[in-house]
Formats: sequence, structure tokens, C-alpha cells
Amino acid sequence: MSDIGGTTTDIAVLDGGRLRLDPEGATVGGMRTMVEAVAMPTFGLGGDSEVSLHERSLTSTIVLGPQANGP
Repeated sequence: MSDIGGTTTDIAVLDGGRLRLDPEGATVGGMRTMVEAVAMPTFGLGGDSEVSLHERSLTSTIVLGPQANGP
């Protein structure tokens, strides 16, 4: 399941039709809340975010932003 908004993309996994939970909670400001929460990473990809591929000889990396491609 994903939610793509104006500035971010949130991705969650359904497990048997239910959202997967993270028992250690969400990460806020680099700290874990330690309160069970939906396991849903957020990426800075939304709206006109630039996505680029940095290719190397054996591996490639997808890079999100921080540039924008909009007007």
C-alpha cells in the first residue's frame, strides 16, 4: 500500500490483509517511540521530486531529490 502526496511517499506492507506493525514504534527525529505503530517508511518523493540513477560498474543506486523538476 502506498500514499503519494505533494512532498512524500509513504509505503506500508499488508500481511494477510492487515497492516504490518513495528513493535518498536515509529522513528521521530532519529529516535524510536517504543510505542507499537504501523511499519511505514516515508521517502522524500512526491510532486515534482527528481529521481536519478547513479550507475557504477557492479551496483546502481536510486537517488531521491533533493532537486525538483517542476516549474
